[in-house]
Amino acid sequence: MGQFHNVFHVSMLRKCISDRDNVVVEPPSDLRSNLTVEGRPVRIIGRKSKPEGRKNVKMIQVVWDCDGDEETTWEP
Repeated sequence: MGQFHNVFHVSMLRKCISDRDNVVVEPPSDLRSNLTVEGRPVRIIGRKSKPEGRKNVKMIQVVWDCDGDEETTWEP
């Protein structure tokens, strides 16, 4: 990585189109000092097996409740 120059060209810039609906007016009430919010699992909606090397890792798809917003992640 030392061979790469850490400067970008102005042609790589794009116009920022912001969505005003995603602006947070005030922080959540349960915001921690390290700027994280505890997510609570709501339900499991999927299962799959993922090959890693010689093993198959079982994965589940979890729906999380994060202060009213629902997020979906795959967890081992």
